[in-house]
Amino acid sequence: MNTTYVFITCHGTCNEKINIDSNILENVNIRKINAVRPGIINYTFPQNIHYMIILIIYFVTYNIVNNIDIITNYIITILKENDESYNLYKNKSLQQVKNYYKYDDDIIIDKDFLNYYHDLENNYSYTSSVIYDKYYYVYKSENNYQTGYDNKIQFINKQGKLQSIFKRSALANIDNKELTISTSDIIKKLKKDFNNIIIIDFSCMEIQVSDRCIRYVKNTFYEI
Repeated sequence: MNTTYVFITCHGTCNEKINIDSNILENVNIRKINAVRPGIINYTFPQNIHYMIILIIYFVTYNIVNNIDIITNYIITILKENDESYNLYKNKSLQQVKNYYKYDDDIIIDKDFLNYYHDLENNYSYTSSVIYDKYYYVYKSENNYQTGYDNKIQFINKQGKLQSIFKRSALANIDNKELTISTSDIIKKLKKDFNNIIIIDFSCMEIQVSDRCIRYVKNTFYEI
């Protein structure tokens, strides 16, 4: 099975466009796993994301499975079992969570965190027929203090190695302070070489539009 796996660990936002154009999705099988739903900021610990990516790479390297849905569900299991923040919060009451972070300045129990906490049951849902066209932003200024998995969009190439979705020239150009790409751009690039694309999206799902639009996206975006 000619499959690639995409790992997105940079910033992400959504606009009001709902579906990727159907012609882009032709002749390719797409499964997109989203850490959080539209309108939610992801509070997964960065160091934990690195660990989960390593586990997924190990799994897809040493397990021969030819069914894209079976692979996708295995990956979701890996994510849910190993996401420390997801497992920390899911069995705690809100008061317990507040007590846990009472003396921790790194986590603020604000509206964004509450949205994440109350939507935990929908973490790591996946889509195939309806895929939202998100925009992703890689800021070069953030690379100075991050690891090989942070602030990047990488895929497993045909040689089994992680490769940036961006060309080397774009990454090397010092004038490029910010690199931007959409979900549809990623698919168009990779479908030339792969029949199956599984995207694991750890980025936030911020939507700068009305609450009504967010509710509409949530109700139409996921196959739950």
